Formats: sequence, structure tokens, C-alpha cells
Amino acid sequence: MTFTGPAVSTAHPPQGPLDLHLDLRSARPDATVIATLSDVAPDGSSNPITSGSLVLSMRELTTTACGAIVVSCTEYADGKPLIPWHPYTLDSQTALTPGVTYGVDLESSAVIEPGHRMRVTLTTSDVPHEVATATTNANSAGGVVTVLFGPRAPVLPLSPDVRRELVK
Repeated sequence: MTFTGPAVSTAHPPQGPLDLHLDLRSARPDATVIATLSDVAPDGSSNPITSGSLVLSMRELTTTACGAIVVSCTEYADGKPLIPWHPYTLDSQTALTPGVTYGVDLESSAVIEPGHRMRVTLTTSDVPHEVATATTNANSAGGVVTVLFGPRAPVLPLSPDVRRELVK
């Protein structure tokens, strides 16, 4: 799934680190989502500039807000994750219930230059860059991940006019 926004007229750093919030559901107990942010030049060439990935059974966020020391905590802005921290522990792992909608957060950062466009591509694999564990493969085999659209999803920390153009 690919979303390409309009050309920007001035250098556009997204407002802070990128926390891509998605509302989605899976047909299987597990799945992986990879979000790649690309810079699309005026000539149409596309260059990936950053990406984030998440094994959905490991979607739990540390709810401890960061303080003076930023360790094992999630940075929040207006009550929403800005820089999510996933503990990736066995205790934090929770299988997906097929057909149930979950909110997930992936983070990254970038700057888009004048005349360029921002592109977000969502995939469920990135072989050979990322190879899922045997358990994740077994629990996601044959599954379908559905990304839900509405007033909340997908959400990037962009200015309202750029966000409006990106999700048209």
C-alpha cells in the first residue's frame, strides 16, 4: 500500500520524530508491518530515507512517560505517543485476535526538500533485510492485514495541510 503526497514548496521536516499510527486488523494471530518513508524527487525517482517495523504481537508500548532520563519509556505529546518504546519481552507479547482492530505505532524521522514529495509505503515483509522468527512466520502464514481508514488513521506528525494532501 503506497501513499504519495504533494510536492512541498519549502524544506519540510515532519513535526518531530515520525510515529506512524495505524489502525489495523489481521486474519491471523500475528503479522509484521514495515513502513518505509521515501523522498520522491521532481523527476519521479524515489529514494527510501527511513523505515520502521513492528511484529504486531509485540505491539505493546511502555506506558511510562519519559523524564529527565530517557530509558525504557515512551515520549508523549498531547497524550499520544511521539517516540514509542516497545519492550519486546515475552511478558509484553500478545497474540492478535483475528478480526479485532488494534492501534499500532511505528517511529522514524526525515526531512523532505523543496519540490520533493513524501511517500509512505506499507508492506508485511522486507526480505532479506528483516526475516521473521519461526513463531511469527507460523502465526502469520496466510494472513491478511487490513489497514483501516478514518479520522484517526493513518496518522503522521505533519502539518494539517500536508496531512490532508497525503491521505487524499
